[in-house]
Amino acid sequence: MKHSSSSSSSSTLSRRKRPNNMNGTNFGCSSEESPPPDMSRWMSDFVKRRLMPGSQEVFIIQKMLMQRDLQSGQNRLSISLRSIKSNNFLRDDEITTLTRHLDDGHYQGMPVSCYFHPYLAEEDTNMVLRKWEYCNGSTSYVLTKNWCKVASRKGFNVGDFVGV
Repeated sequence: MKHSSSSSSSSTLSRRKRPNNMNGTNFGCSSEESPPPDMSRWMSDFVKRRLMPGSQEVFIIQKMLMQRDLQSGQNRLSISLRSIKSNNFLRDDEITTLTRHLDDGHYQGMPVSCYFHPYLAEEDTNMVLRKWEYCNGSTSYVLTKNWCKVASRKGFNVGDFVGV
């Protein structure tokens, strides 16, 4: 995610298949989400070349895609708060935006531009980052708007890993 003085942010998602010898685990972890490893140098360099002055890139999460992430009726990629690597990936003004309630009771969203590996140089996709509260009381961030189109175009499947 890039931070800038504008109202737009950017995420980088990368795709990796689940290792066959891990029996469905995330590199030895039992969770479907885990803090990501450090961003690779080439990916960091790629994102830095596209940043606005005063911006920085942050690798937020690595996640194994679940069925609910790929259901067309959902059109969202859920990012659990407990699994976020960097606690300061949002600026104060972005946090304020994401915690502002709309008239319908939902949280306000914020436009972000996402780049997807391995086709980083070929496209960016406009999406919306939102804070989301579930019926069970848990809270997460979600990427919405165009997520299903991206997942379909990239051929994402249950068990694939994405890095945001």
